[in-house]
Amino acid sequence: MVSLLRQAHQGDGMRTYKPIPDHVNCVHCGKTLPSSRPKHAKYCDHICASSHQKDEYKNSRIAMGVNIDLPSGTVGALHELLVCADLMMKGYNVFRAMSPSCSCDIMATKADVIYRIEVTTGIKYPSTGRISYPAHKNGRYLFDILAVVFHNGEIIYHKDGGVYEP
Repeated sequence: MVSLLRQAHQGDGMRTYKPIPDHVNCVHCGKTLPSSRPKHAKYCDHICASSHQKDEYKNSRIAMGVNIDLPSGTVGALHELLVCADLMMKGYNVFRAMSPSCSCDIMATKADVIYRIEVTTGIKYPSTGRISYPAHKNGRYLFDILAVVFHNGEIIYHKDGGVYEP
């Protein structure tokens, strides 16, 4: 039917439209999406969505040359050290917490002002360029600045809900 419509309108200046497909395949597993899923859905279910995001995360780390066998605690410690070095290069006096259960990871001072800094790992999805990192609410953690470190070593600082340049 669609091809007949296209043939009927060829050359008469009318615009032809692609039909909306009756089925779409899951981006992760390739199965046909159930009809109960919304038209804009990309995945069969939340399990496929989660698996796809984990695969993308792993691939982004491999692409950056990151050792994916490092334990997450080691990666966190390395990222804290990167933030310490970055702040020291910017003229801050930097102090790192000795206990993993402290209310913040780093304290830094500059011009008689004390900053409490929480460090977290962020990722950039290569296919979309989207940035993602865990939510940190100031109720559980006590910090003034959130430092998001990406696997390529880039650091973005957030203060009061916006990007901050220390």
